[in-house]
Parts: sequence; C-alpha cells; structure tokens
Amino acid sequence: MRKKIGAFLVIASLIFSLCTAAQASGMTLTLNAPALERTAGETFTVTLTLSDNVGFGSVRLAVSYDAAVAECTELSAGEVLDGVMTAVNPAASDGARLSAASASPVTANGVLAELTFRMKQSGSPNVAVSAFTVSDLSGADLPCEIVGSAAPAENTSGGQSSGGQSSGGQAPVVTPVKKTPFKDVPAGFWCEDWIAQAYDRGLFLGDASGSFHPNDNIKRGDYVLVLWRMAGKPEPRAAAPFKDVPADAYYAKAIAWASENGYVSGTGNDCFTPNGSLTRQAAVKILYGYAGRPAGLYFLFTDTYNAAFTDSASIADWAKDAMYWAYYEGIINGVSASPAALGPGRSTTRAQLAKILVGYQDHQAKEGPQT
Repeated sequence: MRKKIGAFLVIASLIFSLCTAAQASGMTLTLNAPALERTAGETFTVTLTLSDNVGFGSVRLAVSYDAAVAECTELSAGEVLDGVMTAVNPAASDGARLSAASASPVTANGVLAELTFRMKQSGSPNVAVSAFTVSDLSGADLPCEIVGSAAPAENTSGGQSSGGQSSGGQAPVVTPVKKTPFKDVPAGFWCEDWIAQAYDRGLFLGDASGSFHPNDNIKRGDYVLVLWRMAGKPEPRAAAPFKDVPADAYYAKAIAWASENGYVSGTGNDCFTPNGSLTRQAAVKILYGYAGRPAGLYFLFTDTYNAAFTDSASIADWAKDAMYWAYYEGIINGVSASPAALGPGRSTTRAQLAKILVGYQDHQAKEGPQT
C-alpha cells in the first residue's frame, strides 16, 4: 500500500511540475499575415491564433496596418471567444481593435480573431500586432509571446515579441524595482515600486520623519493634493468654498482647484472633511472625473462585470462607470480572485493610491488622451 501511495505521489508531483512549467512558459499569439506586396482591389484575410492557453479573463488586442495602402473591412472574434462578451472596432485611430472579457476562465486554443482587408493601392499592407494584453480574472497580466508580427508589438502582458521578418525574438524589457526613500517601506513590500515611482514623479512626498505610512488610509485632503500635483499644480480661480478648509492649509489650493473643476464635492453643511478617508469607489470616481469621464469599450462589459464580481451590487450607481472603466483599463485590480471582488466600500490606503495613480499615468502615456 505504501508503494502505491508513493508511486501516486511521484506521478502527482510530475503532473504538477509539468502543469507549472506549461503555465510558466506562457501563451503564444501567432499572427498569420501575408508579408508580400499585393495589388489594388485585392482582398486578403489575416488570422490571429492563440496556443498554450492557460486560461484568461480578458484580452485587448490592437492590429496596425498601413491605412494609405489597405483598409480593414471586417474584424470578427474567433472560436476562442465563442460565448464571450466581445467588442470590435476595425477602423480605430490606431488600427483595428478587439476587446473581450469573461466571467469565467477562457481556456480554448485556436483562432482568437480574423480580419479581412482590401487593398486600396498596390503595395505592402504592413499588418502587425501593435498591442496585446491578456489578463486573468483578477486583472493580473499573463505572459504571452507574440510571433509572426511584421513590426514590434507592445506586449503589456510581460511576454516576448518577435518579428516575422526578423531572425528571432526580442526579450522583454525588465524594469528593475525602484527603491523608495521611505524608512517604513521595506524592500520587497508589495507596493515598493509604485511608491518609488509616485515619489519620483512628485506625487507623494512623505512626512518630515521620512515615513510614507503606506497602510494608512488616504485622507480626502491629501488625495486631492496628490491629484493637484499630478495636474501640474494649477492655480485655482478662487478660494475653496468649504468652511473647514482654511486658506492657509497645505491642501487649500488643491481642494479649491478640484472643487471648481467638479472633481470633488463637499460632505454637507459647507464642509469638505479633509481629514476623512475615502472608499475605493470614491477615489476612483474622482480620478474618473479628472480623466474627463472617458467613453470606452468598458461599458459593453457591464453585464459581464456585474456577473463576474461578487460585490458588484455593492458598487454605488454613481461609481459603477468609474469602477468598471478603471478595471477595464487595468488601473485597478480586484481585491481578491476567488471569489472575484472589487471592494468598492473598502478604504483606500496610501500605498493603494500610489499604485492607482502611477497606473493611471502609465495608461495615459500608452493610450494617449481619451475621448
């Protein structure tokens, strides 16, 4: 009996090792596109296939092409996305875009997307994967190698990108973790890199003792102060209209600016409560307003997200667009993966806000202004 148990444990260990190795290697997205020049009026099809799929919750894909030479006449989801909420735009400003989100892991392999092109004039269409992000149900990026692309792709999932017309793959750029100047942010702290970047960008300064207080809840006044710094410290037109915000307070100009732009409102009785804390949904709602309440494909996934997150019913009506926008754009992640939850009513810590704002800035730098 002991021999049987021992043999079973050995086999189970081997299976686990194989599964772990398969997941560590990541998925592969392959672009099957013609590289040769084509003639005016000719049509052709491009497919993108996914292999070694470890199971994903959402995917965002951008395919670029020379719009002066060709036009994308059709973009459709492939068999991998059967039954998955999907949005497509074959004529986005940066090419053709596909986004999809699922309430359960998508594990199929095969065709992820199919595109049909028509040549507007003779030449090379230069079709390439320009951006690709694949994430698990919690919003964490999954590694995925991109092959067969005629131009380098921006792979934000941490995998490799190799050019179909080059001699090999290009290793991903590894950004070393930054060190913070704060004595209470130890090496290896989960938010160390984001706090360091927030400090480098002038968003957070810490206190006079050299501490950051990463686990303290962010105060309303401090949140607006950080947002004001991110905006470049614009001069407000008038003083803050709240009786609990003195004109000489360190956050006075910030609150005045945020109030006159409609990013924040008071808490009643002509007060702002600058020392009060913020829930996650309130913090994201302010950021959403600061971003200009951007429209986007996220609204197509409202039903999907409502089903995916166990606490979706707890998101206030005034914050739902903001929370789903931030999740869709990768600015926030869920607070847990199983069960999936966004934690709208939880207080926002200083560390969490550093991650959110750095993520927002990085998103803006990558995507450009939203409309």
